[in-house]
Amino acid sequence: MLALKYKNHIITILSISVVVGLIYVFTTLCVYLVISMILTLIASPIVTLVKKLKFKNQKLSSGLTAFIVMLLLFFIVYIFAIICIPSLFNELSIILELSYKDLIHELFTSNASISKLLLQYGNEKELIALIEKNFSKLSNYNNLTYIINNTYSIMGSLVGGIFSVCFITFFFIKDQKLISQSILLFTPTNYTIQMNKLIITSKAMMSRYFIGLLIDVFFVGFVVGSSLWVAGIKHALLIGTIAGLLNIIPYIGPCISIITGVMLSICNLIVANQFEQVPHTVIITTTIIASVYLIDAIIVQPYIFSNTVKAHPLELFVVTIMAGKIGGIFGMIIAIPVYTLLRITSKVFLTNYKFFKEVSKNV
Repeated sequence: MLALKYKNHIITILSISVVVGLIYVFTTLCVYLVISMILTLIASPIVTLVKKLKFKNQKLSSGLTAFIVMLLLFFIVYIFAIICIPSLFNELSIILELSYKDLIHELFTSNASISKLLLQYGNEKELIALIEKNFSKLSNYNNLTYIINNTYSIMGSLVGGIFSVCFITFFFIKDQKLISQSILLFTPTNYTIQMNKLIITSKAMMSRYFIGLLIDVFFVGFVVGSSLWVAGIKHALLIGTIAGLLNIIPYIGPCISIITGVMLSICNLIVANQFEQVPHTVIITTTIIASVYLIDAIIVQPYIFSNTVKAHPLELFVVTIMAGKIGGIFGMIIAIPVYTLLRITSKVFLTNYKFFKEVSKNV
């Protein structure tokens, strides 16, 4: 009996080791699978709606349903692209038109406080010489070759990755039981019922979480963009879109968003030599973005996330900070979904332990 018990433990440990090893070897494929799963979860309400459609009093086939849903997802991406890409190229052209020598001269002569700050790093000639030195290093033949080769490599990987994710997502939407059947295939027979319950609960809660996250992203992007547009800030829509997307990164995202928003808002002013408007624009942009993020953090996020993952806002805050300490920015991004999965697992398998029972009581 004891030998059988040890044998079961050894088999379990070996199985986990094999799974971890496969994930390590096929990391890229695992990333594609996870992204596809997330897209499938986000698209689940759309799938439900499309399934209700009928053609000649007959329900649409699973393949046609998946095709329509994918078209809708592509349309959303297309809308996002036509909003952001032209503005990004416009900003890039503005930056390329800038003469760094004229810019540094204007910064030294237009504002005493800015001039005082820049003098800590050197006078006007020294700063220009430093920029020219760094630029000559960057434009060196070996560096340029390295950058070009890496750009081609990244573009190739990106195109391949997008195709792989689209292909996998299509079949996840078409065969919605594919994920659960694959997981149950590796599940010991004794745990099939518990694992099935875990899959059903996880799918429901993860779908609510990612849809809630999408709503939060849209809220921040829309409010920031419209507020900046009303205030007369250039490229308000682009700044709003960036603010919404960076809101996915807890706590650090807003800081990056404010810096990016300020830089984008003052580019046109610098080109037009309207340096006197820069301080006012910086204050307006910073105030609007920071205020929206504050409202989002105090009111919107606690309401959305506490209702989607059934956890206390303070609990989620502590988990996010701990995950950030362990895994940095990536850890903070995945903290809530991973913690939710752990709570669901505790609810299904570890209810005999008081701590896990308390943690997972609202799941």
